[in-house]
Amino acid sequence: MLRRNVDPMTNNRIVNRLLLVVLLALTAGGIACMSLFQSSFYSAFSLKELVQRNQSNSGLNCSGGGAGGGGIGAGAVGSHGNGTFHKGESLACQISDAGQFVEARFIQALKESVEKDLNANQAKITSNTNPDLSRFAIEYTVGSSFGRVEISGARTAGYYSLAAQVDEKKGG
Repeated sequence: MLRRNVDPMTNNRIVNRLLLVVLLALTAGGIACMSLFQSSFYSAFSLKELVQRNQSNSGLNCSGGGAGGGGIGAGAVGSHGNGTFHKGESLACQISDAGQFVEARFIQALKESVEKDLNANQAKITSNTNPDLSRFAIEYTVGSSFGRVEISGARTAGYYSLAAQVDEKKGG
């Protein structure tokens, strides 16, 4: 009988790599499963992309020189296909031309762009509010999902900061 000496460290590395592959596969599977319960609008929503599509001729410079941005998302899916999802993002852009930047016009352009995105994703807008010139909220339904997107802006020290909150609930 032929016996090979196997280094215990090699066995540990193999086991650790295998565990990592399994963990990554489970994570990817969970993310893929969650996206089945989210609307296509929710899955595709990005504050950064929305602002980039609407910043031309706005007096804002959002291309890397801004104060950065960030986002967070969370979701939970129940046993009957019900799910609750939340996504929050923020972004700050430098005001490159203070005379050209008009907050109300920029917020309105973002709002119209969100409405177009919702319509493109077969969503029905159920409520549409502008509490003031620096923010808006839109509620929508798509299939058995109900959602709300709220975007607000604030002008501070040569920058314009934006925050977006998107919430979506599927099922009863």
